[in-house]
Amino acid sequence: MSGATAGGSAGGGAGGAAPLAALGGLGGSLEDKDCDLLCPVCFELIDEAYVTRCGHSFCYACISKAVELHRRCPKCGAALASREHIFPNFLLNEVVARRRAPAPAPPGAAPSVRALVAPEPAPPPPPEPDADADSRAALRPRGLDAFREDLVAFTRYRALRPLATLSYCSDAINYSTIVSTIEFDKDEEFFAIAGVTKRIKVFEYEAVVRDCVDVHYPCAEMQCSHKISCVSWNAYHKNVLASSDYEGTVSVWDAATGQRTRALHEHDKRCWSVHFNRADVRLLASGSDDARVKLWALNAERSVATLEAKFNVCCVRFNPRSSCHLAFGSADHCVHYYDLRAPRSPLAVFRDHRKAVSYVKFLDARTLVSASTDSALKLWRVESPRCVRSFSGHANEKNFVGLATDGRYVACGSENNALYVYYAGLSRPLLVYRFDAVRGFLERERRDEEPSEFVSAVCWRRAGPDPAVLLAANSQGTIKVLELV
Repeated sequence: MSGATAGGSAGGGAGGAAPLAALGGLGGSLEDKDCDLLCPVCFELIDEAYVTRCGHSFCYACISKAVELHRRCPKCGAALASREHIFPNFLLNEVVARRRAPAPAPPGAAPSVRALVAPEPAPPPPPEPDADADSRAALRPRGLDAFREDLVAFTRYRALRPLATLSYCSDAINYSTIVSTIEFDKDEEFFAIAGVTKRIKVFEYEAVVRDCVDVHYPCAEMQCSHKISCVSWNAYHKNVLASSDYEGTVSVWDAATGQRTRALHEHDKRCWSVHFNRADVRLLASGSDDARVKLWALNAERSVATLEAKFNVCCVRFNPRSSCHLAFGSADHCVHYYDLRAPRSPLAVFRDHRKAVSYVKFLDARTLVSASTDSALKLWRVESPRCVRSFSGHANEKNFVGLATDGRYVACGSENNALYVYYAGLSRPLLVYRFDAVRGFLERERRDEEPSEFVSAVCWRRAGPDPAVLLAANSQGTIKVLELV
């Protein structure tokens, strides 16, 4: 993120079998998502169908809420001033009623579609509320093995050693070139950096570390029309990269040629975050200040689903082991966790931050960490709304300072121009690395007691054996490659 202030139906079996039944939520294929009988908002069979003046049909409850909150069509964005502009769709209601009627399965039929697209086991039912359960668990001995694991992880690294330094923009006049985002590709051979200079630059990691030169040149560069807030690499197609920008545009790029292949314009305000699904590599999510999370598909012209939030969406992230679970952070101080097959309401809402949630990242399929402008990180389990642990020590009250995790360690930036590394099992910082302040030609007369530099983006490199490597960038456009030793 940048240094700006944080706010907000295809056929089924062979021989022309009947169309697939609705999934009660998001289907596994793009054909399911385009089914005319599914509501474009909740992706369930339309319940009490209403049609808008622009010709799109929705559940009455879904379109009523959209008109009340946003006064526009969730599908195409056409203005809908009031409920007087939506009308009952009697014919569609009859078709849906026939579809709901159960049909006997033919002999030798394929297994159910839900079993194919959602093989993930259902979570166990929540335990009965017990106010003392967490305190008893905290007091219960974890065993020597768990203690040993924490001790080894905590004492494993002692410092951060610089391996290389890059510059996002070699402008001798003004060093205010904030790096908003850093991301490695699927093989962690290349990394992309982007920010307020409207350029996405791709570097080869091994060349940057190996070559002892004053200036590192990118192997690819993409020019954008607006400031860039986030980038995300596709987990299957090596050269496919997505970006979001300050005008609300989500772009898909071919990094090999440097050409933009798609431009998606459905967000009305600044788009803060974009992320590719790792389990279903066709899916892409974006979050924006227009209080919407959009789901896109690489082979669909328009968005395939929309989650309506009440406040600005600052970050969005898919669960790394699921095609249908997604978390987003919002200006309402909460992290919202959704199952996209049942998007009417979140699976969980994590409430403990005191300000806007600027980042959310998954340590694993059941654990996530969030960052906020309340100068705290929070650790959560997806099955419980209670905060597992809070991390404090860095300073973050205004800017987006980056967040990254390798599964055991968590790194974030700080508004004192330093990088902080935490171990997931301990609340205090494990390592701190401070960037040197660099003054541009027009900034040299500014007093030292008015520091404004901050670390704005961080990223882990997980490939290969020890030692671990971090990339961190600050608001002056300086990027450091740091080795944990």
